[in-house]
Amino acid sequence: MIGILSVKKNKQTRWFAGAFSVCLLLMIVLALIFFERKLQGEVQFEVENQLRQSAAHIAEQFERRYRADLSYLHFLKDTPPFPGIARALKNNGVDPQDNQPIDLWKSRIATIFRSLIHNNAELLQLRIIMPDGREFVRVDRRRGKVERIPKPSCRTNRIKITFRKLWTCLKKCTLHRVFP
Repeated sequence: MIGILSVKKNKQTRWFAGAFSVCLLLMIVLALIFFERKLQGEVQFEVENQLRQSAAHIAEQFERRYRADLSYLHFLKDTPPFPGIARALKNNGVDPQDNQPIDLWKSRIATIFRSLIHNNAELLQLRIIMPDGREFVRVDRRRGKVERIPKPSCRTNRIKITFRKLWTCLKKCTLHRVFP
């Protein structure tokens, strides 16, 4: 009988040890799943937070750049060549107020553009594009030099922009500005 009891006890012990091992393994698996999900949630929260901060920083830089560019436009529109060019274009190439030819106004605005580009390293090109798509005046920074592009090398292809073409261009567009 003693031998039979020990065999029964051994079977019970094995069954209990097996059941305990399965329960322990199940608890370990559940704990791993729980901690993995918790870690995944924390990582996702952290990544979203960093992306939100980065987006806010980029938006702030974009807004700052936009305001600076807008201030250039406000400055330029108040310079004498712009109204002079507008008047000359309406009067066969001669400004009736100052009796100045349009080429003189072009030269003056090109000088202002050269000065702006020379004194602002972030500017690479300034140009006036006519409503029909032709370049009227263009000044570029090339290989460290600021120069007016003569009229024959200016693009004269007419630009006809539709919403679809504009959207296609915007999708392919990349900023040539590096944000630190």
